[in-house]
Amino acid sequence: MSARIIKIIIIFLFVVAAIAAFLFLKNRKASPPSITIPTARTTYKSLAPGVSTRDEVVAALGTPLNATSSPVLDFKSSNPNLPHTVSIEKNTAVFIKEQITLEDEITKEGLIQLWGEPKETLFGPYSVNGFNLYVYPDKGVAFLGHVTGSGVLEIWYFPPTTIDDFIQTWGAAYSKVHKPRQ
Repeated sequence: MSARIIKIIIIFLFVVAAIAAFLFLKNRKASPPSITIPTARTTYKSLAPGVSTRDEVVAALGTPLNATSSPVLDFKSSNPNLPHTVSIEKNTAVFIKEQITLEDEITKEGLIQLWGEPKETLFGPYSVNGFNLYVYPDKGVAFLGHVTGSGVLEIWYFPPTTIDDFIQTWGAAYSKVHKPRQ
């Protein structure tokens, strides 16, 4: 074989390989981004939302202030006006709202030190008073804290999720966009 034929064969093979590679990459479907929901979960008095049963809730928090058959159980808190609440679905605690007062000695800085910087800040009904909802969807916890001060009004516990699912379920009154009221 002459050198010219060998060059033509090599160029032909190179062109065929380039076309095959192009077609392979073109036909590959872009996989949608996967949403991983970590299994790390935050608990309240050993109660894990999505795991703990109604009986475990009553055992840990005592007798509810309302009927134990209710889908939302109220429990005594340090706030004389607002109880802790636990939402029950299919005999499982799915959401816990802990009321915080000054005597609890819980601060925004302490919670950030414990859980890290919040993944999301949401704005809602208390934002007009300087309290935003700081959310850690992957840890299953959020807290209603003051924008500039140390104050914390509530801590919310829920099964780990995505921010969008959180907003659709527990955070329906909140938004990623601040909409000041006048």
